Amino acid sequence: MPIARFVAPLAPSRRRPHGPGPAGIPAEFSSERATFTIGGLPQYDNGAAEVKVGWEPADADDRGNPVDWDVYVYDDQGRQVASAASLDDPEVAVLIDPVPGEYTVVVENYDGGDVSDWSGEVSFRAPTPATYTGVKEAWTMTCAKSDGTVVASRSVVVDRGESVDVGKACQKAKD
Repeated sequence: MPIARFVAPLAPSRRRPHGPGPAGIPAEFSSERATFTIGGLPQYDNGAAEVKVGWEPADADDRGNPVDWDVYVYDDQGRQVASAASLDDPEVAVLIDPVPGEYTVVVENYDGGDVSDWSGEVSFRAPTPATYTGVKEAWTMTCAKSDGTVVASRSVVVDRGESVDVGKACQKAKD
């Protein structure tokens, strides 16, 4: 069964000059915000939401610092639910089994971002289907009276994590 994937663009908020650097690119240690919505059942069953933010190739700013944007994702209550703060391009923050609702992505110009702007997207993956190992467990079920006398004993084989109906295993058989 193929896993569905949906991608939506993540656009920066209204671009405006934030200080030194080209117009529309925030100064170092400043940030921009963008929002996105995660839908819920019955229309959507999201196993993961992946927020990916990248930037145009630029080895370093005018001071020799590598370009680095960091990503923080917040739910509608303002709680941080994912982040990506490394030197990777793109930065990828993953929400596992995300709760439906509105989310805010904060993209921070951590270092050298005044020479290269960011762009982003949010992609959604379906839940990973359950897998079965095929491992079976063998048990001996014993029925005993309160004084310890064994009334019946039976072998039971069951797939790991599953259950089996043994019927009236402890009922004494009629002669």
